[in-house]
Amino acid sequence: MVMKNNYPKSSGYVYGNVAYDYEKQKKVVKERKPTESLKPKKKKSKNKAKIKIKVMLTVFVIFAMAFITVGRYTTILTLSSEIRSEKMEVEKVQKENQNINVDLAKLNNLKAIEDVAISKYGMVKPTKENTYFVSVNPLSKNVTKENKKESALTTMQRILGLIY
Repeated sequence: MVMKNNYPKSSGYVYGNVAYDYEKQKKVVKERKPTESLKPKKKKSKNKAKIKIKVMLTVFVIFAMAFITVGRYTTILTLSSEIRSEKMEVEKVQKENQNINVDLAKLNNLKAIEDVAISKYGMVKPTKENTYFVSVNPLSKNVTKENKKESALTTMQRILGLIY
């Protein structure tokens, strides 16, 4: 827009052209080719597809890592509970061993053994009246038969030892 007061001769004439230039607009439209306008869209769609694939792979990798981490924690918790139960069992067995050692210490003295033998099994202390002496003859028949068997066995072993 041009102001009238800026010009010394105000005759109502406007300098310059303010009409719409249709030819310029036509040239701009002619310069664009429809194939060129579609190509960048294809690149954008390919880029979008690549971006989607990358995002999906990233999500999958994060999910896999989380799954593996949770799995490891479950195995750790399972093993720790097994260790805890085994420790409790070991403590129980150790307490039983201590109780048995105490019982052995009680029964280890001769007086306690003698009391148990007399009261529980009805044994008596040996005296001269209930003591019997038995003579053992080393030349009895049973002993000689065993010696013969042993000597035959040893001779067989010697023969086999020489062969092998």
